[in-house]
Amino acid sequence: MNRYLQTLLLVLTLILLSNQMLWAKGPALDEYTVKSALLYNFAKFVTWPLDSFPANRPSLDICLIGDAPFGSSLEAISSKTIHERQLTVQRIDNIEAISSCHVLFISESETKRLKPILESARRHHVLTVSDIEHFDLSGGMIHLFTASDKIRFSINQDAANLAGLEISSQLLKLSFTNNK
Repeated sequence: MNRYLQTLLLVLTLILLSNQMLWAKGPALDEYTVKSALLYNFAKFVTWPLDSFPANRPSLDICLIGDAPFGSSLEAISSKTIHERQLTVQRIDNIEAISSCHVLFISESETKRLKPILESARRHHVLTVSDIEHFDLSGGMIHLFTASDKIRFSINQDAANLAGLEISSQLLKLSFTNNK
């Protein structure tokens, strides 16, 4: 799929998701359904270093650490492909397991362990995403937050660069930090 079509699909998805009323069926279900879709779309617009995909690990792995209430919303993305790689979703509970991830959602329950989690993620070229308050200012890469009943995101490009990740300019343009 060419870059123009990918960008168009991302923009349309984000517009539809951001215009959706998050609280229609209950806050946890809708909020984390939107966040699941965003995790999938973020992964489509990131380039990892080649050594992030050794021959014995051909999948693109989205991991969750902590008590994030995604429920079954991640099942919808777990069978998709990104960059010709099968997407997998897994929950991890220790920092050592971060090395098996490409995208890591860090739950609020991990706030006290945030610094060592981010250090490990940076060393292993892992895209970090969270809804922890001021996540991007704490060294995280993509901060999810709610504003006017819509899920928004800001990107800390410096943190991504330190981890050796390249975030597409199309995604950066959609970031709240670029739309102030």
